Amino acid sequence: MLHFCTVCDYGYLSRTIALLSSLQAHCPDFRLYILCLDDQAYKWVIQNSLDSVTPIHISVLTNYDQELASTRNNRNIGEYACTCKASFMLYLLGNDQALQSLSYLDSDLYFVADPNKIYKTLSKASIYITPHRYSHHLGFMRNRAGIYNAGWVHINRNESSLACLKWWREQSIAWCFHRLENGQFGEQRYLEQFAQKFEGVVEVTHNGFNLAPWNINDVTFTRRDGLLLANNDEVVMLHFHGLKLLDNRKVDMGLRGCVAIVPDEVLKLVFEPYIQQLLRFNISLKNHTFKHHTFFDRFKILVELLICYFINQHRHVWWPRKILDSWFVSFQ
Repeated sequence: MLHFCTVCDYGYLSRTIALLSSLQAHCPDFRLYILCLDDQAYKWVIQNSLDSVTPIHISVLTNYDQELASTRNNRNIGEYACTCKASFMLYLLGNDQALQSLSYLDSDLYFVADPNKIYKTLSKASIYITPHRYSHHLGFMRNRAGIYNAGWVHINRNESSLACLKWWREQSIAWCFHRLENGQFGEQRYLEQFAQKFEGVVEVTHNGFNLAPWNINDVTFTRRDGLLLANNDEVVMLHFHGLKLLDNRKVDMGLRGCVAIVPDEVLKLVFEPYIQQLLRFNISLKNHTFKHHTFFDRFKILVELLICYFINQHRHVWWPRKILDSWFVSFQ
């Protein structure tokens, strides 16, 4: 059995349920532990008795880790969720000594194939992390967001991995903000020190795992034997970072911030099914959080559109309309 954990509040619950549905569709045996940051999220999960899910209220974790509780007042909800990651993993491992491996998942991750194809290779090392694999035009982001992405972290229980989690928890409690300061950015850039301080840290470089707006632009998608491949690796898990619902019956795919595009086939096979699922859950939750485009937003889109136009000429994307159709998808 694979064991996963994630963190969400009510506003992100639709993404968490979409993540769960992707595991139910593609992973035959798993358990997902959900840290609910507010009463609404916890109540909804409890009332719906979701299979393979163990909900945990934030008060349980803060009673376990009182230093974590002290950080809530000076961090926004996103920063607080990131601060909770290592503490939550330590709580789960400490509460169940039989738990030998555990993966943290951001709630905006989504599986499109059986994760066991990747996890069968993750048994030997202590800690597994994924590099951002930035597209060629985003190399400058290494100096901001760092080399590794903290949206997925997997550990196998041993002395080294537990020591690493404890160190990550301490650093995250001391400082975890969504800004660049003294070489740190949120909880994420601490991952760059894992291999320096602890043994058995391995990068997962599979091109179809943690596929995201910041690395998708340099990917060549192909189909073979019914499988969708990214640079010849099967697409297994995507990271829908930055995806937003707009008030004009469109979805901002989260691609424009990285001035990225994806082929129409990938939009239809992967992105649009995720969006439709997200919208269904949003409707059932009565959680309509639509974003309005301000004048400044429109100006930014124009600038990003021009940048994307020049970056992607090698892909024969000559028309702004084509780029916008990749960035904003209509829904019914």
